[in-house]
Amino acid sequence: MALAGAVLWLKPQGLWLAATLAVSQFLIWMLVARNYALAVIFITAAAIIMASGGHAVENIAGLLWARAVDIIIGCTIGIDVLLVTTPRVVAVTVPQELAAALRAAQDLLKFVATGHVVSTGAKRARRNLRHRAIVLLTAYEIGAGARGPGVFAEALRPAVVEAQRLR
Repeated sequence: MALAGAVLWLKPQGLWLAATLAVSQFLIWMLVARNYALAVIFITAAAIIMASGGHAVENIAGLLWARAVDIIIGCTIGIDVLLVTTPRVVAVTVPQELAAALRAAQDLLKFVATGHVVSTGAKRARRNLRHRAIVLLTAYEIGAGARGPGVFAEALRPAVVEAQRLR
């Protein structure tokens, strides 16, 4: 808001306005992937400058206040949606699914050890291992996004990656 206010106070027009927006746009593109919080400073400033339509703004404080209220409302809605849609509890825990995937790998290895890799049982064990790997990955993704157990699920990431390689 302060950056937008400073630019509007300078009342850029013509090439200065175009240069200001070009620099702002460049900074947005450079920052948005790495540090969105920093990029938002320039996104907000660029949006307010563009909304002024290149005209001198008589009531800069009023424009900035209106934009601040819009931001507060948008953030409140965004946070509410996040709280409603984020899983609170993981139905099946990652350790349980990791154990099931390892049991499926053990079942398949019995066929590999005996050389019966094309038998019906080996095909069934291979299909079960692929299924368990998919279920494990799904449990991990849900668990990593959940509040509370998310940190624990994230700590198991190396084991999940290695179990995925077994298929």
